[in-house]
Amino acid sequence: MKTLKNIIKVAISNFLNFGSSLIVGFILPTILSVSEYGYFRQFNLYLTFLFILNLGFNDGVYIKYGGQNIDSIDKTKVISEHEFIVIYHLLIALVLALVSLKFSNIFLSSIFIISFFYLVIGYHQNLLQALGEFNLFSVVSIFRTVTYFGLLVICLILPGNGSYYRYILALIISYILQFAAFEFIFFKKLGTRSIKKNNRSRISSLFHIGFFILIGNMASSFIGSVGNWSVNLFMSIENFARYNFQNSLLNIFLLIINSIGLVFYNVVINKGSPNFLIRAKNMCFIIGALCCLGYFPLAWIVITFIDKYSSTLPILKAILISLPVLITINILTNNLYKAKKMQKQYFKDSIIIALIASAIVFSINYFTKSLILTAYSTTVVYFGWYFFLSVYRFKFLEITKNELFGTLTFLISFYISTFLDDLILGFFCYLVYCIVLIRFNWKNIKSFLSFL
Repeated sequence: MKTLKNIIKVAISNFLNFGSSLIVGFILPTILSVSEYGYFRQFNLYLTFLFILNLGFNDGVYIKYGGQNIDSIDKTKVISEHEFIVIYHLLIALVLALVSLKFSNIFLSSIFIISFFYLVIGYHQNLLQALGEFNLFSVVSIFRTVTYFGLLVICLILPGNGSYYRYILALIISYILQFAAFEFIFFKKLGTRSIKKNNRSRISSLFHIGFFILIGNMASSFIGSVGNWSVNLFMSIENFARYNFQNSLLNIFLLIINSIGLVFYNVVINKGSPNFLIRAKNMCFIIGALCCLGYFPLAWIVITFIDKYSSTLPILKAILISLPVLITINILTNNLYKAKKMQKQYFKDSIIIALIASAIVFSINYFTKSLILTAYSTTVVYFGWYFFLSVYRFKFLEITKNELFGTLTFLISFYISTFLDDLILGFFCYLVYCIVLIRFNWKNIKSFLSFL
């Protein structure tokens, strides 16, 4: 049950993160103009790709220490690795700062300022996750959530709250405070004694191990945001804001995925038998289908309080039907690559899928200029990715007739429920489907939980 407790701990911190997500996803769109909100979301989109600057070191740490605990590691080596990565990221931040001075662009300067803190935070998160220190991970996550939430509230209360710059400043301050918290915990748990000189081969091995994972993760992240990028390139900032608004709503569902995915790497390492993984795959589908019930209260909130974004609900529906397969990809198969030390294969597969996704989604957006068709093309990519992994890459996760029937039943139930004019009636119709789904899978659910 330790795994389940860890999932609950991370889920609680992610649930508290819902507060800041609520402000960003629901309140800011009502205060900022569509274009201002679009620029704020654009900043967040660029921010998600800063992790490439660590060149795989953070990911190498995740792979190297995965499945170990804080008492079994050589603390002096970990501290020396930490010293190296802090200096490395500081140098990168200084170079980026000089670049931003040349362009005199506040937008760029803000991204470059945040890069040092963002990247070192990534190191700490990977280390704590790999060592199974989810208590500490959750505490710092909650601390950052509370501070960011408080800063957002202050920004909303102060006069002149219609500029997106102040919300970017709040984001930067929250990352600085999170960085300080991680550093404090690191030195408290591990001390300050490091080896006198870092072994060059040991440091380079972390880059080598992690580089393929880094590029694979970047490609996977790009696949998830390819719709955003295509709209950002080919359509107006107002359309980008609308498309990204539904993405903010989708992120609320992804909080659950992140809670499980962060913990599941160690589970795959320690309990990765084919039988367990097949059960895990079935559970991912059930979780995804149940999460879709959240569409109805979200739709009611949007229609009631943020009507100017109600046109984005069909886009959300188009993406949401991919949630069961998206959960399976993020929680199970991506962790399988890492646990089985298939870094190079993960790199190749992710790049190929990213290129295919780009060709499909960019073409659809370029020729149709339709937000909803862009969303559906993204969903097609997710399903194609899922079938590739299940049928070709991890053949023991084969797609059965029962799975195909379950997927078809889910799609029909969700679409019938969401196309009803009455949201309450739609909610109860889909709730009936969820109850039937749980009833028919109850034995499998109990059996899977016993594994944890």
